[in-house]
Amino acid sequence: MGIIKNKIGRWAEVIRKRANMNATIRELHLLTDNELKDIGIDRGQIEMVARGIIDFHRTVRDTCPDGCTPENCTCGKKS
Repeated sequence: MGIIKNKIGRWAEVIRKRANMNATIRELHLLTDNELKDIGIDRGQIEMVARGIIDFHRTVRDTCPDGCTPENCTCGKKS
């Protein structure tokens, strides 16, 4: 049962990540070229930037203040 729950959890994370990335891409495409330039992005970089933002957010979210991750949690906060 645990294996199925793990797989479902991973698929849910993939779907959530994709939805967040698509929303970020949509929002960045709504900005004008000048607005994008103001934040240091060219229109051709939008997808790469969106992917980086989502990956960074996930890393921050999954890291405890103590520096451990769910895979190597030593503090008990992520178990």
